[in-house]
Amino acid sequence: MRQASKLVIILIVILGIGTMLPLLTNGFFSFHDNTQVERVFEMATALGDKMFPVRWVSDLGYGYGYPIFNFYGPFPYYIGGFLSLIGFNALVATKIMFVIGILFSGVTMFYLSKKYFGTVSAVTSSIVYMYFPYHAVNIYVRGAVGEFFAYAFLPIVFLGLFKFFEISKLKINTNNYFALLLVVLGVFLVSISHNLSIFMLLILLVPFLLVSTFLIDKKKIFLVLSLGAIALGLLLSSFYVVPAFVEMGKTNVSSQIGGGANFSDHFVCPAQLLDSAWGFGGSTKGCMDGLSFRLGKVNIFFLVLTLIILLRVLLRKKIILQDKLAFISSILLLLSVFLTLSISEVVWKNISLMQYIQYPWRFLNFVGLFLSMLMGYFVFKLSVFNKRVGVILGFTIILLTLISNLKLFTPQNYTFYTNDYYTNLNHIRFVTSKISDEYLPSGFAIPRSVSDLPISPVELLKSSGNIGVVEHKTGYLKASYQALSDGVIHINYAYFPGWNAYVNNQSLPIIPTAKGMNIAIPKGEGVLVLKFVQTPVEKVGNILTILTFFVLLIGIIKSAKN
Repeated sequence: MRQASKLVIILIVILGIGTMLPLLTNGFFSFHDNTQVERVFEMATALGDKMFPVRWVSDLGYGYGYPIFNFYGPFPYYIGGFLSLIGFNALVATKIMFVIGILFSGVTMFYLSKKYFGTVSAVTSSIVYMYFPYHAVNIYVRGAVGEFFAYAFLPIVFLGLFKFFEISKLKINTNNYFALLLVVLGVFLVSISHNLSIFMLLILLVPFLLVSTFLIDKKKIFLVLSLGAIALGLLLSSFYVVPAFVEMGKTNVSSQIGGGANFSDHFVCPAQLLDSAWGFGGSTKGCMDGLSFRLGKVNIFFLVLTLIILLRVLLRKKIILQDKLAFISSILLLLSVFLTLSISEVVWKNISLMQYIQYPWRFLNFVGLFLSMLMGYFVFKLSVFNKRVGVILGFTIILLTLISNLKLFTPQNYTFYTNDYYTNLNHIRFVTSKISDEYLPSGFAIPRSVSDLPISPVELLKSSGNIGVVEHKTGYLKASYQALSDGVIHINYAYFPGWNAYVNNQSLPIIPTAKGMNIAIPKGEGVLVLKFVQTPVEKVGNILTILTFFVLLIGIIKSAKN
């Protein structure tokens, strides 16, 4: 049985190769968030400098550095960073990182659909999921790495939640605990891949729990397991989630809310879901966006047939588990579509935190999830009627999906820069930094040209003398100085509460400035040591993650014994 599953996974990889062909060629390509190779390089540098968990990077932020991985989902970059550490250059590591994220989406959807709808349905769901048009937008138009990694892990969450439907007693055994671990792992991976995706998931889990509780008999057991597993998943990701939420005000992230990213300007027009021109531009107010929000004509056609069949089934008295899961999926699909449309504006206005999502069309990730589940259900229902018909239908959906959507998984243009282009420090410190500088402190003076970039990490001010760098790595700076009078050492690092300064082993206060940090020093010789340490909030997050991990480990041991 396991051998058969492995062969099917190989089949999915072969069928899904079209989604990643551009990654298997020489060179790379450009997209909206054109910072991915540089972020992998910075992650690898920080890991090589023994920082873990990685929160700070030295070269982004115009060479002043900033705590990007405190706020921007780090998981994909850990994969890319570790690949870089074991010998791949940053460009190749980034391309492998992309491939891993794409493949995960097909594999996780396969196991979700297979559990309830069988192998043929699962392969169908998997290919529809991998080739979903918005998946192509995320990969080749937007370059939204965190978002398409979260997309890959969403099926794990629902595989565990759906397995809770079958649990009749609250006891620790291998099957029950495995279901709980799936939800925990899924929530954890979505959280540390893309914080907005976990927020959107939590929004949709509210109606999911309400509808599911209505449909099943063991309501209390289901709610206890579901809420407990979701909470444990969030607690396991506390090392990232807690600082991301609590310390966000220390950066300029709030500047991304409103303006050109005001949610009210980025609702999808209904006609765009049916068909919209494929493009590599941006999202604008109205219905003339530069990128596509289509669901795909093949998907819409078979979705309508699926909903008709589901409606007929629900009107009968004999409703099985698969019918209930399909009903839940259809409700969540319709809610996801609803949240992309302007008719949902009242919801967006009354849940103020939703403004951080910026673009309502991000909910298309969830449309792809539930639509793919329903495709599997459609094949399953016809297979029950006639197995051969089910196989033919599954093959037809896969073939039509490849024909209609394969062309979408192509970048606008290829670039043939070498790895050295992306990892050049001047390129990172200015060209790349201009794309994403919201993690700098609010009010920071943004350099306007390459000549404005800092030349040295340290400068001696208000005194004659000299200063030189002794050691410099991510999160650590050591410099020696000789001041002929009392003066100030200016540090060309962006200030964040994690920085601590010591002169001759004595802690000194740091004065934040619009261009870094100042430290008052006495006349004479000295050694300055600057360290980036965990803040109290980050330490609390780390402790919660560690404690949750050990609680889960104890549960694994106990379930194995039982």
